[in-house]
Amino acid sequence: MDNDYKNLLSTIKQKIQTAQVKTVVAANSQMLFLYWEMGNYIIQNQDQQGWGAKIIDLLSADLRKEFPAIKGFSPRNMSYMRQFAEAFPIPVLQLFVQLEKDIREGGVITQQVVAKLEVSENQNVAILQQPVAELGDGAELAQEQFMQSVLARVSWSHHVILIDKVPHLGQRFWYMLNTIEHGNSRNVLAMQIESGLFERQVKAKKISNFSRTGVADYQLGKAVPEILKSQLADIAELELELSQSN
Repeated sequence: MDNDYKNLLSTIKQKIQTAQVKTVVAANSQMLFLYWEMGNYIIQNQDQQGWGAKIIDLLSADLRKEFPAIKGFSPRNMSYMRQFAEAFPIPVLQLFVQLEKDIREGGVITQQVVAKLEVSENQNVAILQQPVAELGDGAELAQEQFMQSVLARVSWSHHVILIDKVPHLGQRFWYMLNTIEHGNSRNVLAMQIESGLFERQVKAKKISNFSRTGVADYQLGKAVPEILKSQLADIAELELELSQSN
C-alpha cells in the first residue's frame, strides 16, 4: 500500500501543480487582454475626440480612485498599454498566429519563417500606420485573436522590456517565443536583447529549435514557484520600478 499511496499522492500533487499554473496563466492572459483593450480605447478616443496625452493622467487618477486595491493604473503603465495596443493591432496578431502555426508544424524557425519575420520588420511602419480596429461589436473576435497569439503567454513585465528595447515586430515575436520556450526571466530577456541574441542566432542562420508543445503549453511541466518567478506578471514590483523611473 505504501508504494501505491506514494504513486497516488505524486499523481494528485502533479495535477494540483498543473491546475495552479493553468489558473495563473489564464489570469495573466486575461490581464494582458485588458491592457491591450484599454490601450485601444485610449487610442480610439484620442483620435476621435482629439484628446491629448492628458487623458491618460485623468484616467489613471479616476481608475485608481475607483479601484484602489488594483495595481497597474499608473500614468506610466497606462502609457505602456497604449504603446502595447499600437504595436500589436489585429493584423499583427493574425500574422503572429500564422507564424507560430508554421513553427509548430516544423518544430524549428525555418528560413521561410525568418523571411516572413524580416518582411514583418520591413512592414512595421506601414502596419502601425493603419487605423486601430475599433472594438465595439468585434470585441469577442479581437479577444479570440489575442488569446491565440503569443502575446497572451508572455508576462506584462516582459512586454514592457520588449516595448522599450525592441522596435521591430519580427524580433519581438522571436524573443517572445524564446522566452516561453526557455522560461527566461525578464532580466535574462533584457540581457539577451542587449547582447543581440536574435541577430546572432537567426540572422547568422543559426536556426532555433522550438518544441512543438513547449510554445503552446507554456512550460507547464516546470514547478510552480519557478514559473511565478520568471514568467508571470508581478504588477506591484513593476509599478514600483516604473514609479521610480519617473
